Amino acid sequence: FGEMNYFVSSIYKLVFFLPIVYRMFFYKRSFKQSIVEGFNWKRFKKNFLPTLGLSLLFGSLFLSAFLIFKGYLDFDSMIYNLKTLVGVDKSNILYIGAYVIFLNSVLEEYFWRGFMFKELKSLGTLTAYILTGLGFALHHVMLIYAWFSWPYIIAMTLGLAGFGMVMNRIYEKYGLFSCWLIHLIQDVVMIGIGFSLL
Repeated sequence: FGEMNYFVSSIYKLVFFLPIVYRMFFYKRSFKQSIVEGFNWKRFKKNFLPTLGLSLLFGSLFLSAFLIFKGYLDFDSMIYNLKTLVGVDKSNILYIGAYVIFLNSVLEEYFWRGFMFKELKSLGTLTAYILTGLGFALHHVMLIYAWFSWPYIIAMTLGLAGFGMVMNRIYEKYGLFSCWLIHLIQDVVMIGIGFSLL
């Protein structure tokens, strides 16, 4: 049962499939059209090199931030929370990591960039940037806010909101596949850090 804790705690992510229903019901699109909207392989191939560069840049910044601040983090508490609250340990982190890296990343980008940002632009581009940036940040922080002190939570929230807004711009410029690759690389770094802690 412990191994399933992470997936049970992630059931709320079923909401990420709502854009499919929304598009089929309100826009009268087919199931396939609703899924693939925003994904353009030709556009991704054309912009692969700048996307890869951004992926490595953000991944390096993420890892650097961890190395800089790791001396201020309570690793014993983090490991305890990983094991007891979400059932993640060294025996299953690679399985959970594969899910996070390859599936969760595309679900998040499909929802936050390909759907929420696109739909909220009807309220104004700046509003869409801010709302989706904050939503993206709070979605990540809500499950771990009790793991850290408030200064770290505020810093993480601001950092994630900024990253989310940058990703909105990348979506506008390069498309959804590019956002997915960038997100995927950040999750590789995150799972690598988690594995090293365990």
